[in-house]
Formats: sequence, C-alpha cells, structure tokens
Amino acid sequence: MLKSKMQTVMDDVNNQVAERQELIECIAVALLTGRNLFILGDTGQAKSYAINEFRKRITGAKQFERLLSKQTDEEMLFGRIDLGSLIPGYVSQTVLSQSPQYQAEIQSLLESFEKYTQSGDDDVEIQCLEKTKRMEIIAKVLSAVQGNTPQMITTGKIPDSHIVFLDEIFKANDGILNSLLTALNERKYTNEGETVRKYTRAKKLTERMLNELIEQIEVHQAEKIEGLHIQRLTIHYSCIGAIQIPDMLTLPEIIMQTRKGVKVKYSTEQTVI
Repeated sequence: MLKSKMQTVMDDVNNQVAERQELIECIAVALLTGRNLFILGDTGQAKSYAINEFRKRITGAKQFERLLSKQTDEEMLFGRIDLGSLIPGYVSQTVLSQSPQYQAEIQSLLESFEKYTQSGDDDVEIQCLEKTKRMEIIAKVLSAVQGNTPQMITTGKIPDSHIVFLDEIFKANDGILNSLLTALNERKYTNEGETVRKYTRAKKLTERMLNELIEQIEVHQAEKIEGLHIQRLTIHYSCIGAIQIPDMLTLPEIIMQTRKGVKVKYSTEQTVI
C-alpha cells in the first residue's frame, strides 16, 4: 500500500518537473527512511520546486520551511521564549496546554458555552462561570509549581515539525549552522538550558522511529547449540545519551513467540554502545 502511494506521488511529481527523476527518487527515499537529504546544485535547476511539489502531496504531517540568510536567528527555527512565563504569578500557555486537567476544563467550558449560546439558560451560564473559576484555580496551582521557569514556544517550528525544508542553508551564519548540526544529526536541540529530543512521549514504536534510532543490525553466523539453531543479532543504536537505559540486572528476560518452531529472545548479557 505504502509503495503504491509513494510511486503515485513520484509519478505525479515527475510529470510536473522535467528530467529530475533521480532527485525525486532521493526525496522519496529520505522521507521513507527518515533521513536527511542534502541537495547541491546550480541556480535554476528546479531543486526547490521539486521539493515543494513533493511536499504538497503529503497530508497529515506538520511541515516547516525557511529560506536561510545571515539574519536568520535561532528563534526563527527553534522557537522563542514565552515572556509570560517570566512574570511572577503568571503561567505560560505552553504549561497550560500540557496540563490534562486544564485542557479537560477548557473542553467542558466550550461545550457548556455552546449550549448557553443556543439556549440562553441561566443555569448553563452559572455552570460556565464555575468552570471558569476552576480553570483559574488550576492555573494558579501550575504557576506556583512551575516557579516562573522559562518556557519555550516551539509551535510551528522545527521541534514541532515532521518535515523540515531549509533552503539556502549555507547562507546562514555560523551559530545557526552549529545549532542545526545537532538538531539534524542527533534530532535534539538545547534552548534555555533545556535539551529537547524527539520521541520522548512515544507510545508506539513505529518503522520511522526504528529507521532513525537504529544505526545498523549485525547478523552473525547461525550456530547449532543443543539441537537448536541459534541466530544472534547485534543492534547498534544511534541514540545513546538520549534515552534512559534500565539496569540490565533487573531487566526481565523477554521471549517472543513468532512462527511455529521459532522464538526470539532478547539477551541481557551484553549492551552495545
């Protein structure tokens, strides 16, 4: 299914851009593997046009685009500090958006307000006022807990995006290039003393995540031990330093049953760095 969809997009873009089949294929590979793609060429070769035509046909993904120059700063790429988070007694919108209790109250208030606009019922109006007061109480509690910790607004920027297109990257200043080096290669950036990484709240391991987090897989020679054929694999991860590795002594033995007569065991005897 994915192959046919991608092939359809590639054929469509090839019809729009002449003699750029190799470039379009590279864009497709980069998207499928979650890797960076660097495109170098003379002016007027439809590089940006081909990329934009491909991006137009991708739905459901957050995309970020920026034409870089010497004036480009980190706020344009990674977000800016929420000045409200520095005001005593004030809580930033970033903190409020991350609070399940506050968001639940907002949703409930919106539903009640919609009923009030339709009916004009005084009881519903009172419910709206009560919910507003509860929201204010939650905001005060969050403000006391946060203690005016600086918060970054990253909505619509690189940390919040799935696909990033940076045009004329070498026209950027040295500071931006150094920041992008870590962001693009290690998928993390440090802002206001806080290091932000991708996939910190992932609930499901996807193919895209595996492509980014695993550097390579070594398949060793199969062995026959006590009548069993043993196939040992060594997985080299590319994210050491960005994850918390549990104590290997307390990690339980993991055995997964696959097809008949085959089982997969995750060995805890060795950690590959």
